[in-house]
Amino acid sequence: MDDYKQQNGSLASSARDLASNAEELMRQTAAVSNDSIAVLREKLQESLKVARTQIANAQDYAVERGKQAVTATDTYVHEKPWQAIAVAALFGALIGFISSGSRR
Repeated sequence: MDDYKQQNGSLASSARDLASNAEELMRQTAAVSNDSIAVLREKLQESLKVARTQIANAQDYAVERGKQAVTATDTYVHEKPWQAIAVAALFGALIGFISSGSRR
């Protein structure tokens, strides 16, 4: 799951960087009055608008999935508290065992 989060974060960051660079390119070439460049600039603006919308939708989806995971976990813990306590205790013991072994 962490790889998924890292990839999404990296993808979103790359997309934002790409959008920023494209916008900067459009600002830098705004003085150029070639018709073909103007057409390309319009296409690029439309592509950026679509990309930003898709990024926002992906972020909204990720937040919604996170909320669903939290709700499912909360429900599980309330329905099966002893199992949750046992898992937490085992996890804590495992972390303690691993950290004590690394000090030797």
